[in-house]
Amino acid sequence: MKKSVLVIIIGSLLSSQLLSQTNNYLSLFFDLHANQCIYYKGMKSIRGWGFNLGMLINTNQRLKPLLEINSDFFSISDVLVFENGKELVKTKNASALLAGVMYPLNDRIYIKTLLGPCVTNSRVCLSIKPSFGYIMDRLQRFSIQLSLTNVLNYDSARYESLGYLNLAFIARVI
Repeated sequence: MKKSVLVIIIGSLLSSQLLSQTNNYLSLFFDLHANQCIYYKGMKSIRGWGFNLGMLINTNQRLKPLLEINSDFFSISDVLVFENGKELVKTKNASALLAGVMYPLNDRIYIKTLLGPCVTNSRVCLSIKPSFGYIMDRLQRFSIQLSLTNVLNYDSARYESLGYLNLAFIARVI
């Protein structure tokens, strides 16, 4: 019952956005991105890819609220890395629900800051994702973005974080 009510609400919001002839209150976007781990012992050579689904609320203010669902996949070999006799924590994927704000610096360049829970290795950690982006066309349909995803306290035994760069190609859906 709850799922059907949620589907009806989301469907009515999306249909009103798609069929309206005025400026959209919501902007939905999808991105594909490449990942490169930049800090965590034993994982600096790890690469991967991911995708993202986001919703931006278009307001008259400069700060615009933003919600993103993010999923990243990593290519990790089967070779185990040991440090002081212990296996390092490794992950093959990380999923996050992030909320934050976007601030346009001008009509083409923007910055974003997002914060939220990230699930990796069956653990929930806090994730912070600052981003810098460039809008490629006048209609703001496509953009490229560079961001740093930082999963705090990824390895709780050593109190270390996992950080990886994302280079994304973003397409606005609505």
